Amino acid sequence: MFELIPQDQHSQIVLVMGNGTEVVVEIIFRFEKNYVVVRGRQGGTIEESRAFFIPYSELLYFRLERSVKISELYRLFGETPPEGIDKMLDDDGDKKDNKVSSHGSANGKSGTVVEAEKINKNQLLEKLRAVRQATASKANRPSSTPSSTPKTNP
Repeated sequence: MFELIPQDQHSQIVLVMGNGTEVVVEIIFRFEKNYVVVRGRQGGTIEESRAFFIPYSELLYFRLERSVKISELYRLFGETPPEGIDKMLDDDGDKKDNKVSSHGSANGKSGTVVEAEKINKNQLLEKLRAVRQATASKANRPSSTPSSTPKTNP
C-alpha cells in the first residue's frame, strides 16, 4: 500500500492502529517483512521524532492528512482521470449543482449521474422535536416498580 504514496508525501501519512492509536509519520525509515519502522509522533502529543516499530497486523488503515483531489486518486493507481473530474467538485469536496458522477468502479464500468436529495429542514426538525418530547415524557412518568428501599425488622 505504501508504494502508492510518493515518498515526498510520506510526512502527510497518519497510521491508525486497530486500538485507535494514531501515529503521525515524519519519515518512513524501513519496510520489513512483518513490520514498518517510522519516525514520527503519537497522535495528540507534541513529542516528536520518536521511533515506531509497527507490525502490519496492527494497522487498521492509513490516511493522507490533507485534502486529496479525485484526479490524484486516479493517478495513485496509475490511471488517467476523467476530464474535468476535479471541476465537478469544489475545493471542499462538496457536490456542485447537487450532482456527482461516479466515473469508475471495481469492474471499470462508468457509473451514472446521481441527483442528491434535498433534505427538508423543517420536517427533520419536527421529527427530532417529537422524539425528544416522547423521550422526555417517558422519563417524567412515575415508576411502576416497587420501591427498592430495604425493609428493616424491629
